Amino acid sequence: MKKSSLVILLLVSIFFGFITSKPIHSHAQSPVTEWLVEYAEDARMTFSEELEGRVEVRKKISSDVELWSVKEGIDAETLRRELQEDPNVLLIEANVERHLAAESSNDPYIVEQWWLPRVGAETIWSRVSEQKKDVTVAVIDSGIDTQHVDLQKRIQLGGQNFYNDNDNGNVRDETGHGTKVSGIIAAEYGNREGVSGIAGPFDVKILPLKVFGASQTTKTSYIIAAIDHAVKLKADVINLSLGGPVKSDIEERAIQRAIQAGITVVAAAGNKAEEDNRPFYPASYEHVISVGSTDQRNQHVKSSNYNENLTLVAPGTFIFTTTNEGDYGVGEGTSFSSPIVAGAAAIVKSLQPEKTPQEIKEILQATATRLAEPGTSLYFGSGLLSLERVHQMLPAQKIPVHSVELSAEAVTMDLAIGVNSPSVTDTTPEPKFALYATVHPVNATDQTVIWSSSDPSIAEVDQRGVVTAKKVGTVFVTARANGAAAIATVNVVRNGVGYEFTSDFDNQKVLATKVFTVIFTQPLSPLKDYSQDIVISRESDGGTRVLDFTAKVNPLNFRQLWIQPNTSWNEGSHYLTVTKNVQNTHLLTLHKESRMMFYSGYK
Repeated sequence: MKKSSLVILLLVSIFFGFITSKPIHSHAQSPVTEWLVEYAEDARMTFSEELEGRVEVRKKISSDVELWSVKEGIDAETLRRELQEDPNVLLIEANVERHLAAESSNDPYIVEQWWLPRVGAETIWSRVSEQKKDVTVAVIDSGIDTQHVDLQKRIQLGGQNFYNDNDNGNVRDETGHGTKVSGIIAAEYGNREGVSGIAGPFDVKILPLKVFGASQTTKTSYIIAAIDHAVKLKADVINLSLGGPVKSDIEERAIQRAIQAGITVVAAAGNKAEEDNRPFYPASYEHVISVGSTDQRNQHVKSSNYNENLTLVAPGTFIFTTTNEGDYGVGEGTSFSSPIVAGAAAIVKSLQPEKTPQEIKEILQATATRLAEPGTSLYFGSGLLSLERVHQMLPAQKIPVHSVELSAEAVTMDLAIGVNSPSVTDTTPEPKFALYATVHPVNATDQTVIWSSSDPSIAEVDQRGVVTAKKVGTVFVTARANGAAAIATVNVVRNGVGYEFTSDFDNQKVLATKVFTVIFTQPLSPLKDYSQDIVISRESDGGTRVLDFTAKVNPLNFRQLWIQPNTSWNEGSHYLTVTKNVQNTHLLTLHKESRMMFYSGYK
């Protein structure tokens, strides 16, 4: 049974790297004026008039959590103790601070994305044709520049402003932090503009969930609401480039709900290592991928928090990315290491949608490049993110063949002339002609081509595509590659006289939208596309091939094949041949071709 709890809101600060003008060494909290209250499931949420009179505002954060704002002059601690004694209250916490985990830099000369090759991004981009799922990364941050040329096509609908209830549809970024984070993940690839996100050509979208205004401080109440929204919209990954030193049980419960819903949660480890290196939350919660920073020499960045909760590290210095006002700039800190890993998690999810958050975490850990020397593992976790090694770990790429293209669609070979192809050096008296097959795409895994002739007694073909004429007649030479096929019509003549196209049926005049029904004695395969086994041409010798038609089995009668134009048959004569390649459900082929000539001239 799910338990609810009354939670105290924690102020949350995003990691903008170096965003403060001077270090803060004191951890003293301001007097508590807000409590997060989480209720037990199905609990009542009404209290005495006297108790509620001490509260300025009660605001619902999620289904079981409320934010209580205490009136000025009221003893907040006494109120907390009274609430905690109520059996309907599960948890009560202060609404603590969270800060952006970034260090800002304005170096105008850092324009190279050195971190992309460092983590092997380009290697795994070669697998984009294997993407099985479109992926959404919820960026819980300061919003996004929705008009940025490198981001506007990468924004998922459903973004929301949790910082300002009166403007909840406005996710405009007031600080630029969220825009930087979003660009690192998914800046558009190949648009000849600016930069590319780590997702490169993969279809990865950003769901902007705004929890910061113009400052670098927010509250856990906003983060909790944003996390629940990401769960509701079925995001695949959550990036949290923010945090603070105070643990929130209610925030952690929201994060665990997200993970249980199948969302991989990635968070910045923090930039306070030189101050006190206290555990940073939410990065230090169980099952969260906690990300630290390395520099261009793969060294630990001194400010990057390190502890036993650190999962792995990623580049975090001079990270060139998108900024507000359609511009570009540099970010530093674990705020910008975290989205590199979040983008990597999104790629893995897109390739293997069945993977759970824990499995994705384990893949990234197992493939990380080890950097630690003895006694230094806390600084690097499992090591430096390596998408190249992820690529090597995933199953070998299998790129299917989409189509086969032949160098000629119709060939005439004259027995009286002999060799008529300059590319064939055989000096035997039988005429020969070399056909060439091109497999598409050119990087298909298996490009093996199998050649066959519908009647080798007329013309045979070897496995190099060389056709040898034998006697007068017409045959169909087929080149097959992994289910795709192309057919060339080969007409063998003697002294220019040879086999003429003879229809097996009366020539017909038909409507331009005519659908031909071919009846077979044996059932055909209902899901097979038979168009590659049908030859339709505008010339009797097979020339001027017609390609814009389909040949599909009648779903109500598997012995019938429907041949129909995609739009309409062009006006004029057509020569249609059902080749011997047509197979029934037992893979048996026809004994002979069936031919028909028809004239299309009616609308």
